[in-house]
Amino acid sequence: MNALTNSCARLARRAAVQSCSRSLSNGFVPSAGPSRVAARLQTVCTSSPRQSDAQPNPPKRPSPYRLLQPHTFIAEFAPLHTEGWRLDAISSQERMINPLSPISISLDEQNSGELQDRRLVRAFALGEGKEGWRDTMKLAQRAGQVIEEQDHHPTILISPASDYMPSSSSLFTESQFNNRGYILEISTHTHTPLPPYPTPIPKKTTTDANIEAVKIRPGVTGKDINLARRLEEVWKEVMGGRERVEAKRE
Repeated sequence: MNALTNSCARLARRAAVQSCSRSLSNGFVPSAGPSRVAARLQTVCTSSPRQSDAQPNPPKRPSPYRLLQPHTFIAEFAPLHTEGWRLDAISSQERMINPLSPISISLDEQNSGELQDRRLVRAFALGEGKEGWRDTMKLAQRAGQVIEEQDHHPTILISPASDYMPSSSSLFTESQFNNRGYILEISTHTHTPLPPYPTPIPKKTTTDANIEAVKIRPGVTGKDINLARRLEEVWKEVMGGRERVEAKRE
């Protein structure tokens, strides 16, 4: 800042002297002397940076890709939990592809507040027969539109209830629906989340002089919460009051 001010002052004095010299050579004397002209130019040079520095930058909006703080997650997830969404380990998602994979203990049962290596999962139960299949396809289509709007892509499994094997121990079992109808299971998490705000993820303490930052693992962020909310809206829109109330395992 001082260097800029000094440069402006030198340029202002030089311009004032040159202006006065041209005026005298033309046969008249300027109303303002060189020192007064230099002072005015110096004021212009120094006032602009100060005005721009005085304007604060607009606050940044919080990124939806950040891991949520525990108290924020509890407040936002509570209504979704009532509707049937569950917090579960990402490792259990493998059962959506390979039903013979070992199932992990539900995080609802573990009562864990850690959101890294976690996912949100929900199983929607639909009716049987042709009407149930049409509802299933309509729900899948509307869910696909919401997924594109949110630009957040979950894992989706559609299965007859008779063949369905839940990917989480917190979801309902086959016997609760008499093996009838269809099941649409959705699992969502963020692959590359940002650390929670305002508390940063601590750094590793190593004997080496180079301290590496802890790598943030996949987990649940605001994007997953928002997607789950929109999918609930779509579910109620498609079913129109015909939603089947799942037996909830607390």
